[in-house]
Amino acid sequence: MHASVDKDKPGLSHFMFSNEEKLFLEELYALKIPTDLAVLSACNTAVGNEDSSLNINSLHRAFNYAGTKATIASLWEVPDESTSQIMISFYEYLKEGENKYSALQKAKIDYLKNTKVEKLKHPYYWAGFVLYGDDSPVVDSSNSWIWFLVGFAFIVVFMILLQKNRKAK
Repeated sequence: MHASVDKDKPGLSHFMFSNEEKLFLEELYALKIPTDLAVLSACNTAVGNEDSSLNINSLHRAFNYAGTKATIASLWEVPDESTSQIMISFYEYLKEGENKYSALQKAKIDYLKNTKVEKLKHPYYWAGFVLYGDDSPVVDSSNSWIWFLVGFAFIVVFMILLQKNRKAK
């Protein structure tokens, strides 16, 4: 996916999918995206312009407006190879329970430690991503229903045992 920022007409800024379909900034503002984090690793996703009402319009801001609590967005045209390395490391740190800020910081540090070519350590290659919004850890709630069922089963078993105990007395 690519992002295109139209500095003259911010509403025409958009994401372009591999099939050439576009998702425009104005369409993003109309969506409801209630999630903890959106990672916008395409180019220029944090870049925005002031409109006539003095609002800053950007792709990342549209996600925040749509209900996303935090975004990771890029400040310039980020290189594919370093972006890939940073994002893989970032997701690994998130999975380990790091907060979003620390996960991004550690991913950038990992990139610098693992990059042997001195030229590729220039900030252009690794510093383009920033966090906007809530930096708390991302909690995997996919198994929360299991814990709910386990807790419910525990309560039911406890109630049955309590009733049997009362009848025995």
